[in-house]
Amino acid sequence: MSRLPLPHRFGPLLQPGSGVNRSLLFDKGMDRYDPQWKIVEEGKSDFLSTFTGAFEGHAPRKHFEELLGRRAATLEKLGAKSFRHTTRTRLAIGLGLPSPIETGFLFDRLTGCPYLPGSSVKGMLRAAARLVVDGEIELGDGAREFWTGNLDRIFGPEIVPGATPRVGAAIFYDAFPAAWPALEVDILTPHHREYYGDESATVLPADWDKPIPIPFLTIRAGTDFHFSLRAQESDLARLAELLPIALDALGIGAKKSSGYGTFGGVQQTS
Repeated sequence: MSRLPLPHRFGPLLQPGSGVNRSLLFDKGMDRYDPQWKIVEEGKSDFLSTFTGAFEGHAPRKHFEELLGRRAATLEKLGAKSFRHTTRTRLAIGLGLPSPIETGFLFDRLTGCPYLPGSSVKGMLRAAARLVVDGEIELGDGAREFWTGNLDRIFGPEIVPGATPRVGAAIFYDAFPAAWPALEVDILTPHHREYYGDESATVLPADWDKPIPIPFLTIRAGTDFHFSLRAQESDLARLAELLPIALDALGIGAKKSSGYGTFGGVQQTS
């Protein structure tokens, strides 16, 4: 049982294989966290291996599929369009969230399923649209002119001192996997951990510093996601054109510069 000061009824829910919500199990600790909400260095890989193994063969597929069906029906009534894309590389999300294993992960509180926030989708598309304006990404006829004149209208103006916030013309919903996703453990290996982790450090990083492996969670490559957008028809066509380019060229989530979070092409539109 977890040694955190939690209600006694939580105890059975924090055991590996209990079938509990992934978010609760990860954030509240299974049976690994100490009262200081930490896991010692050598226990982090074991924690993540046990955590991912706890859901092998126990994924709540039926209930999750039913929820996805209800969500798709609601989005359709709202006039949103969904686009299905597949990850080409592993996807890491929420690594900077507070976590006793040093690297966090983002789970939906209701379902316990990993997801991509709509704000992240919006930010990625805005960045890609700006690259189109700058001529660094080439799209179809008239794309550069369209985004030059409509970027702030669709996404809303940048939030800068003195600017008046305004809602953009398009709405970007959270992106969920098309089926219950598989998680995999990966490893970070920083060589200068003490230097970069301590602003008061006086010793410069050196080549002989000892690398310290840090495990973190990822979503397996080959996972399908539904991206849902709502906008007037002409704007939606431009966003749909931009989305696969952005997911391929820029990626989404954490560690994009290391090749994580890239997607392939559109598989299905609904």
